[in-house]
Amino acid sequence: MVFKNFVFAASIAAFATFPAARATARNGAAGAVGGIILLCLLGGCSQPSHARRATRPTISTAQREENKQVQTALNYFNFPVGTVDGSIGSKSKTAISNFQATMGYTVDGGLDDVEREFLLNSYQRAQTSSQVPPYSQIVANFGTQGLLRRYRDEERGTIQPAVQPSPQPAAPVPQPAAPVPGLPTFPASDQVEAASIDSFCSEISVLTSTNGGFTTLDTLGDPAFVLDEQFCLARQFALSESRREMESRSGTTDAQFVAQCEGLGTYMAPELRTLGQNPPTAVKAAVSNMLRSSGQSAEDSRLTGKICLGVGYREDDANVALAGALVLVGVNDDAYGEIIGHHLREGFGTGADPVKAEEWMVSTLSALEKGATPASRPDQSAEHQALLRAALAGERSPAPVPSGLPTFDAPVE
Repeated sequence: MVFKNFVFAASIAAFATFPAARATARNGAAGAVGGIILLCLLGGCSQPSHARRATRPTISTAQREENKQVQTALNYFNFPVGTVDGSIGSKSKTAISNFQATMGYTVDGGLDDVEREFLLNSYQRAQTSSQVPPYSQIVANFGTQGLLRRYRDEERGTIQPAVQPSPQPAAPVPQPAAPVPGLPTFPASDQVEAASIDSFCSEISVLTSTNGGFTTLDTLGDPAFVLDEQFCLARQFALSESRREMESRSGTTDAQFVAQCEGLGTYMAPELRTLGQNPPTAVKAAVSNMLRSSGQSAEDSRLTGKICLGVGYREDDANVALAGALVLVGVNDDAYGEIIGHHLREGFGTGADPVKAEEWMVSTLSALEKGATPASRPDQSAEHQALLRAALAGERSPAPVPSGLPTFDAPVE
């Protein structure tokens, strides 16, 4: 099993191959060699199975105590489990799945030894370091999940651990200036923080847990929230699917996957810019032509799209995720147009455009009605379609009220 690197520059210059194998740490730096690289698969590969130990019918005191530690850590990092009781029920499994999706692990609702150790160690570390700069600033800006991602990156070696600075003598406290009458003015910040899909879906997950579970047709309420939930479900499915594809290929490091998917995001930048200008059919045609001109087969491109869609979500890089979804639409996996619609609704990786978002959603519903494989929840396709259709109908704005003096019929005598 090998991967083939496509080098895109002013024209397609050459092909190169390298052997593949699983790596769980982002060791070393791999990037584009003379241009932008796309992933290619030269053969099939069986998917690995992940068997977990069967749950014992009874829970020992030691196991219950460990479960409580896991639940406490999940609650701290904003993966809510509710009451810490040592029993891993449905809420705890949902929280574990969200933790796994955020960290880029295989999403199955059960912690293996590596995942459990990282979670518990991170919780213990947070008790002593969360108030130390720069960790305290990370918590202030991105919450405890941002702190968890920082610990993950430090463990992988992509970021050096922060060292607590030596205490400095306290500076004199300046006296406040006398108040000046009038409205206050504050200088604008030059830094614009990129929207975080990770944080967005964490907030949606909390609301879903508060509501007692995902919205169904029987509990349909706020249409915007329904679409938000469906987006985060699609993201979670993409993370799991991407991880399966990456784990089934040996020899390619995690850093190489990330570097090549970042290259895809750069290469697809022109297509990303057209999302707010052209209809879905025109965007799809342009992407399809680009993929055909590369010489890459449809299956190779499909592999590229699935891996990079998940890598983009795992790294919280909206451009990479959106590029992966566009590649999948370009090889006629039209159901992934839903993901593009969600990005356009929220402005992730592109400008927010509710009109274009609806065009992509409607196009997706049409494809699903014709038998396209859903981009998420394939076992619940009918309910998924119904929820999308109902939410879209609820989000459409009412017709504008014409301006002018009102006129009323004369009273009947």
